[in-house]
Amino acid sequence: MDKPNSINGAGLCSPAPDSSVLVWTKHTPSKPGWYFVRRKKHVDVCRVSPFDIDNNTFRYSRSPKPEWAGPIKEPNMKDEAPK
Repeated sequence: MDKPNSINGAGLCSPAPDSSVLVWTKHTPSKPGWYFVRRKKHVDVCRVSPFDIDNNTFRYSRSPKPEWAGPIKEPNMKDEAPK
């Protein structure tokens, strides 16, 4: 069974070290990258740029209480070792 998740210093929920599962959080992203964003029952994928973080301008910030999961890690190639 996986270890419990915790909030890291960046304000994002971190999965257990041996897990690649993302966790929903109401904290806005603090790192650039691609994120899942959930509003009510609708889920989108959104790119968060350094500009968004510096200026607190997130695409879905006007939605009532969006939830975020990410950043989404880039997949490894079939014959490539994990980074």
